[in-house]
Amino acid sequence: MNVGDEITFINTEDNRKTLKTEIVNIYKYKSFKELYADLPLLKCGYTKEDI
Repeated sequence: MNVGDEITFINTEDNRKTLKTEIVNIYKYKSFKELYADLPLLKCGYTKEDI
């Protein structure tokens, strides 16, 4: 995967429901613990309602 690539997620319960996304950044960490310590949760895919 590279910046600019598109990914399509397909709902396994209803394959008519899809979500198309584009990779805008790539972050590499040795673990999720390191990622969460370095990046704000909003940059990790969470919403304000999730936090």
